[in-house]
Amino acid sequence: GLDSVALAAGLLLSGQADIVVAGGAEAWSRAPIRQTRPRHAGELPVTYDRPAFAPDPARDPDLLQSAADHALAHGITRAVQEAHAIHSHALALAHRDRLAQEIVPMAGLDHDAYPRALNPARVARMPVVAEAGGAIDAHARQRHALSTPTISPKADGAALVLLATPQACARLGLQPRARWVASASLGHAPETPLVAAALAAQQVLERAAAALQLPCLTAAELQAVELHDAFAVQALAFAETLGLPLQQLNTGGGGLARGHPIGASGAVALVRMLCDLHRTPAAHRPALGLAAIAGAGGIGAACLVQAL
Repeated sequence: GLDSVALAAGLLLSGQADIVVAGGAEAWSRAPIRQTRPRHAGELPVTYDRPAFAPDPARDPDLLQSAADHALAHGITRAVQEAHAIHSHALALAHRDRLAQEIVPMAGLDHDAYPRALNPARVARMPVVAEAGGAIDAHARQRHALSTPTISPKADGAALVLLATPQACARLGLQPRARWVASASLGHAPETPLVAAALAAQQVLERAAAALQLPCLTAAELQAVELHDAFAVQALAFAETLGLPLQQLNTGGGGLARGHPIGASGAVALVRMLCDLHRTPAAHRPALGLAAIAGAGGIGAACLVQAL
């Protein structure tokens, strides 16, 4: 979803288009059931939930397993992950009226129905979904495991933005709300895909600093930072890598609280960030915002925009 918007910006910048609608959509609840085709007569097709994300099976771990391994390797405990997930839901509930202004009502539903008030004691009793592999101490594996609330759930959703050149805006009488400054899309080791979002964010900060003629630019200086956090451990690692205080990340609740419509999640993060930017007090304008996402297989994408 975020890459599609970056491609649209590229079309405008290269003169191949002057106005484009771009974003992403996901109907996970209605996705086709997928099966591998039999190789030989008499074999039955095998149903699968996800395709291979890397050519080498040895470098294509289950995403939950990879996140659990990262949590253990970096000392991010289950308790810390769950505390972050509880906070994410609390933020989403506290800003539900804000989100109602950003979404199109469907089937009479005019708000995100997923976020809920999580009871810490009950969350602590929820089942473990994944724990680190390898011949290590069982207590350490359980202490750093991933439980249900620390994983962004499957969801349906869509998000779109309208991009136009300055000339098209003048011709059509459009009042732009933000300016595309920089973007980045990169590859990383497929064994640890969750870190690719932070790497893309670092690259886009460097590109944005050059575009804005600044000596440097850090995430902490931005007015809005939105990460699609597929896992709580990813959000915690992202903030640490970028030197970003957690209270500046996903201020309206992240993917943990709203779900993961995989084809749309990057675009959703961008739309949320744009809306947050326009709540920035006038004294802090022009405001800068960053959106980022990681993808299975070790890909990361990020963009930086400036509110007008």
